Amino acid sequence: MIVEQVLVGPVVTEKAVKGNEEGIYTFFINKNATKIDVKIAFHQLFGRKVKSVKLSSLPKKVGRGRKGGVSTKRQFKRKAYIRFVEDTPFELTMLKK
Repeated sequence: MIVEQVLVGPVVTEKAVKGNEEGIYTFFINKNATKIDVKIAFHQLFGRKVKSVKLSSLPKKVGRGRKGGVSTKRQFKRKAYIRFVEDTPFELTMLKK
């Protein structure tokens, strides 16, 4: 898989920001990416060694509104929880996007 296609973007939620303080960084990734792809992509793009990668899948979700008129959708997404070998802080502003 092409390195630039692995990372979609950072996750910016309260839970993710709290994890950043503990050294766990959360990113949305391509749905076909594996742990090895994520590890290689981070090492090539940012020059940081990755200690561990955990993946999580968020399934597609469809909801119905009142009287069945309005429907809401959420697409299938994948998240990666990344921990680096070094304990130096990683700024999300280092992303090239």
